Amino acid sequence: MCAAAAAHIRGCLNCDAELALMQAVTSTPVRAGERDAGTSPTRGWLRPGLFPVAAAAAAFLFVAGVLYTRVARAPELPHGVTTEGEVTRSLTVTTRGPVGDVREPPRRLEWVAVERAVRYRVRLLEVDRREVWSESTSALEVDLPSSVRASFAPGRTLLWDVTAHDASGAVVAESGPQPVRLVLR
Repeated sequence: MCAAAAAHIRGCLNCDAELALMQAVTSTPVRAGERDAGTSPTRGWLRPGLFPVAAAAAAFLFVAGVLYTRVARAPELPHGVTTEGEVTRSLTVTTRGPVGDVREPPRRLEWVAVERAVRYRVRLLEVDRREVWSESTSALEVDLPSSVRASFAPGRTLLWDVTAHDASGAVVAESGPQPVRLVLR
């Protein structure tokens, strides 16, 4: 057995248990009353036709376990997002509101700060993603002009999103579309 496989088995409780079970089953002598493989349900799988299948299945599970525990490469980030070697916990801008049904046209859009972000681009969109209005700001909220507030009609859903940019202008996080609908009174 290769060193990598042995190291994996030592650290993997499932593989260690499977190996111990296989060794226990294959190393114990057959007792006199169990000579006929058909009479013992615990030894029936050892009959000549099933042993190769069981051995192949055990080998497959072992190899799958080794491949599963290999060190994976870092996940790929969206185009244009760089981490410069640091750990990125989230690429999402968390919105504070408004989201969902509202009783009056919103006065402002608010979100939570994103690490390394120096500017935020905020957009108000139709449901077909046509831009109604946008603004760039360094603040964590933006007041909606009265002409934009007039875009909110009862029953009409609009979307808004926020994109965070770092000092070089690269995107560091996005909120995704947030629906807002003025409900009928």
